[in-house]
Amino acid sequence: MLDQAATRVPVQFIGLARAFRSRVKAVDVEMDVALVPITAPLRARLKRHPNLRAEMIAGFSRSYRMTIPATYRIGSIEGARHGREFAMRETRLSASWITDDAWDADHREQGLSICRFTLAVQDGRLRQVWTPVVSISLHALARRFERGRDRSSAAVLADMERLASPADEADERVPTADGHWIGDVITAGDGGAGRTLRLRSIRTWLPSDG
Repeated sequence: MLDQAATRVPVQFIGLARAFRSRVKAVDVEMDVALVPITAPLRARLKRHPNLRAEMIAGFSRSYRMTIPATYRIGSIEGARHGREFAMRETRLSASWITDDAWDADHREQGLSICRFTLAVQDGRLRQVWTPVVSISLHALARRFERGRDRSSAAVLADMERLASPADEADERVPTADGHWIGDVITAGDGGAGRTLRLRSIRTWLPSDG
């Protein structure tokens, strides 16, 4: 297994991984664009008043479910409401960049993250928070394309969705249809957000006989 892990990923599979990430990034942008018009009435209201009207909350909930792209959503949208406060939550696959304290300050690598996205109105403020729970390196994604029996985007996405389920932190392996993602749960910083997180950092993918 060590020899297999040490070999270079053939360039065609790096290309497949980059193309997959580009499609995820495009949906990230689509989501950002979609959020602007549906949150604008909430922001305008909150500038004048600390509470939203009940009909605004109901209307926003409908707009969110109809407008925000379902592509790369994992599971369903959750909604919670308490008086004039509310929150919408979902889990999504998102494009990300990976850094490491051991690397040069300007160095970073492409990757993907499974994130919990929360949009909430609390204490008269609208908050949008992305919380990464899994980091998937481009190398690991390329290995999945290289070594998996089914290289279709749907099959690869299904394997990544398995990472969103709770798993034993002590076990570095997360099973998929015909193999395992390999990666420890680590303590990591969240870029400019100033948070410290516990997340699973996926380094590679191995077939069941690997």
